[in-house]
Amino acid sequence: MKKVKKYKVNGNRLMFNIIFLLAVLFLFNILTSQIFGKYNQETKEIIVSSRDTLWGISNNICKKDSSLNVQQVVHDIKKVNNLSSSNIIEGQILQVPIYE
Repeated sequence: MKKVKKYKVNGNRLMFNIIFLLAVLFLFNILTSQIFGKYNQETKEIIVSSRDTLWGISNNICKKDSSLNVQQVVHDIKKVNNLSSSNIIEGQILQVPIYE
């Protein structure tokens, strides 16, 4: 019959490992949030005119940069302005993302 080795748990070593793991997880969270787009988008202000729509505003932005997608720009405008729908009214001030 084999003897099973029992390992003595060192309290200080265990505490160090837990703190180290938490520090690594914290740093991972910070780095991934910066890498995956959790940052403040630069914007410019526009005033909505009578015939403006989010699609039209986004389309004008996409004409300047063909790598952009109109639907994504609409989503970004809604997100920056905390809009739950695509309804906008004349005279409304919108923050429009600047893409570079």
